[in-house]
Amino acid sequence: MGKEQSEYTKGVITTTGSLDVLSMSKLYTSTCIGVKPGINVGGDLSYNISGDKAGPSSYNLGASYAHGPLFASVTSASKFSEFNMGLLYKYNADLSLASSTTHSSAKKVDLLAFGGSY
Repeated sequence: MGKEQSEYTKGVITTTGSLDVLSMSKLYTSTCIGVKPGINVGGDLSYNISGDKAGPSSYNLGASYAHGPLFASVTSASKFSEFNMGLLYKYNADLSLASSTTHSSAKKVDLLAFGGSY
């Protein structure tokens, strides 16, 4: 209650938005574009529209690539101060390998997870 949300899709573009209509304090929007088959690019923005902290409060971008047995994604976090990378390789119907890492100026590589399925 108090939030107005919408989603609009046309072709390869999907956009979402929400507005806190009760306090008229925050606007959120995101967009994802299917650039080519297997390639998606998107971003989001959260904006404080009132008060002392008026202005962008969060913004990030991301992209993904899928082709055959490979899936890879890169997303930014914390206003581009961190980048997350995910990789998945499906070797065959029985074996998959995956990893998830975070990269930032404070820590060049933080391996969050590495694993497989057999």
